[in-house]
Amino acid sequence: MESLVNKQNVNAYFCVVLIFFVYSKSINLAFASEVTLNSTGTDIEFITLLKIGEKIVGEATVIITANNKVLLSKENLSELLSPHLVDRVVVNLLSIGDKQTLSQEDFAKAGLHFQFDQSTFECVITVPDNMKKTYALSLTNRQNEAFHNFHKPEFVSGFINLHLGLSQMDFATEKSSKRFVSGRIDSALNIGKVNIENETSYHELFDGTLQFEREGSRINYDFADFGTRVSIGDLFNPGISFQSGVDILGVGISRDFSLIPTRNIRPKARRSFSLQQNAEVDVIIDGVLLRRLSLEAGNYDLDDIPLSPGSNDISLIIRDHTGLEELIDFSVATGLELLSEGEFEYSFLYGAPSVYENNQLNYLYDDRIAHGYIEYGLSPWLTVGANAQKNENTHQLGGHALFASKLGVFEIAATRSHSKIAGRGSAYRIAFDSEIDHMFSFNPRLNIFYEYFSPNFTELNINDLNIDAASSSSHFVSGTISATIDETLNASLAMSYRHDDSRGNNYWQVSPSLSGQLFSTSATWSLRTNYLNSEFTGSEWNVSFAVSYSLSSASRMKASYNSNNEQYAMDAYYHNNVGYIGGLSGFASLISSAEQSLGLDTGASYYGSSFQASGRYSQRYTSFDSANRVQSTRINIGSSLAFAGNEFVIGRPVREGFAIVTKHANLSENRVSVSPSVEKGYSKAILDTFDTALLSDFLAYSPQLIPYDIDNLPVGYDLGEGAFRINPSYKRGYLFQIGSDAVITVIGQLKAKATGSDLGLVSGLATLQDGDNLAEPQEFFSNSKGVFAISGLKPGVYRLELNTADKLSTIIDLRNAPETLVRLGEIYVE
Repeated sequence: MESLVNKQNVNAYFCVVLIFFVYSKSINLAFASEVTLNSTGTDIEFITLLKIGEKIVGEATVIITANNKVLLSKENLSELLSPHLVDRVVVNLLSIGDKQTLSQEDFAKAGLHFQFDQSTFECVITVPDNMKKTYALSLTNRQNEAFHNFHKPEFVSGFINLHLGLSQMDFATEKSSKRFVSGRIDSALNIGKVNIENETSYHELFDGTLQFEREGSRINYDFADFGTRVSIGDLFNPGISFQSGVDILGVGISRDFSLIPTRNIRPKARRSFSLQQNAEVDVIIDGVLLRRLSLEAGNYDLDDIPLSPGSNDISLIIRDHTGLEELIDFSVATGLELLSEGEFEYSFLYGAPSVYENNQLNYLYDDRIAHGYIEYGLSPWLTVGANAQKNENTHQLGGHALFASKLGVFEIAATRSHSKIAGRGSAYRIAFDSEIDHMFSFNPRLNIFYEYFSPNFTELNINDLNIDAASSSSHFVSGTISATIDETLNASLAMSYRHDDSRGNNYWQVSPSLSGQLFSTSATWSLRTNYLNSEFTGSEWNVSFAVSYSLSSASRMKASYNSNNEQYAMDAYYHNNVGYIGGLSGFASLISSAEQSLGLDTGASYYGSSFQASGRYSQRYTSFDSANRVQSTRINIGSSLAFAGNEFVIGRPVREGFAIVTKHANLSENRVSVSPSVEKGYSKAILDTFDTALLSDFLAYSPQLIPYDIDNLPVGYDLGEGAFRINPSYKRGYLFQIGSDAVITVIGQLKAKATGSDLGLVSGLATLQDGDNLAEPQEFFSNSKGVFAISGLKPGVYRLELNTADKLSTIIDLRNAPETLVRLGEIYVE
């Protein structure tokens, strides 16, 4: 392997041991198996590939200790992981373990899973979806430098995703129940680089009929080399700084592919968001599930949700009526990111505002919205940006700058607004995100955030253009400082203050917390105390405590308590090869609080070869009496009909890219596993009974390898690279064929007919003489005794021509080759 670069302390003995181990034993890919990798008695260090799931992110240094423990060096790890993991996850991971290395247990503490693949010598990190960054197109193809000869997508491809939801609610007090059907249809058609996509939802009416509602349609064209997308149709942009999120029917050009117009969640300014449809919301604070809410479509601020104001780390998992989940994070940490020098991002939209009212999409054609922003990296330490918005009543103009110093990253932002109704207003932000953790052994981290809104500062109010969303004077400031006390104990202190005349709920708050490892076990714990002094509720204390215990790499138990609502909770989670055929995830929660005597929530998801299914059951008791019980049951199933070229297949719902995989007729009796998991027995697609399968979970513009394995492969069968290299375009489809008729391997010994001597150390070409002559000539080379081997040959007649002065040659006939490995014996050439 080219990336396996030996360092000075890698000795030849270790390499021999590894090679012998790989080729002489059946390997269990999970490193948990008891295998002796290092028998040298000293630590061994080498460089190998680092992967996040299927994606190669670079090369990392691995140490296999004398006691066979695998450690990953922290050197360059931040640089490798930061483009792919949420910033706080990277910071947390690097603060664990010693100063130089991370173990598998350290990754588990950070919520990640780390394995050393003994068959390829690669390191594989498994990352939960809520810890991944949304991938964006790069202006250049730097990511592509490690790859070449990408497989090309089909000129015409497309898919239809169908999600079906069946729900029932039972009310014991009313002795009644409600049943309804709902779902969603997503589709895409690709012609060349043109992508046409559409989203439709449906639900059951009282008379039993289904009502279909179009949610959005658009045409996209990507200039991948420039990281730019041009779109026409229903568009959305969350904006930056103090801009409002914008939904329009119009035209847009952007270089920010994290914009997802189909999302139910619409992030907005000032720690707020909007929901396009009714949804269930799981509220997670500091990693602990605190509440489960049912919210109607509309606009929400964090203060509108029953939370502890100013909480450190708030995540909302929002689940729509079809069971699809989306994540939105609100964190005190600023998460400031500088652009590389010369890099820029922008987005410009223009069109008529669109609103989702009365279960349908409506357009306000009498008004127009212009919306845009641009950010540019002037230098490695300075990024500047400007933004503007305008509709009939209001316009905004703003700018911001990010600059780095030895202490950290600073942000300064300012926006001016002018409204026909409210007049002029302004808003300002100052933020600081420290970078000093590497300078001290206790890894201190400091974040400070301040926002000010002047009277009459106005946001664009998309839903009602006749009313301005003007604010009164308000101040919001928050700060967090954290540090590592020792290897098993972390401490933090969060403080916040809010003054807002319009709400009448001014407060200040202090929240110290401790977290760490529970003794010498794999369990972790966190303790947080919160003091809140509120104009509305007065002074109050709040204490929360949680203990989490990892039963295995796939399962975890968590117990928590929160005094704010006298809530006790016990949660169990299970995740095993999610995304692979046979993958299973599930959870079960018991919750008791002051509002309800007992609540039970259970759910599970299963990944089949052609579908994805999930179910959820919940039960609520307002008192321990069966008459005061409310229970709900929901089952969701999703599948996709996809095509690429002339092949059609049914599989799991497509995300941002897909491939149809077929196998050649000469492999009809062989089982093929595509994208096999590091855990033996799991794959993303299997070709066994059927000769066609669908890979549906590609991330757009994320270069990757799609490997495959074949059971009982005939001896001599040539598979080429054994993988497909792709750089998926947005929602375009690929057509892969595993195997071909060019699978014959021949072995023989070259001899001169005139003298009978061996023709050693001679090169030559094997050229197909019959058929369509489309096969490329195959180069070959003989050893010192004239023995040669040629693989990848089709059935047919070949001419072997040697690169000798007299151009010796001969003919071999492979038209009726009985096997894929043909031993020619002695071949005399003249």
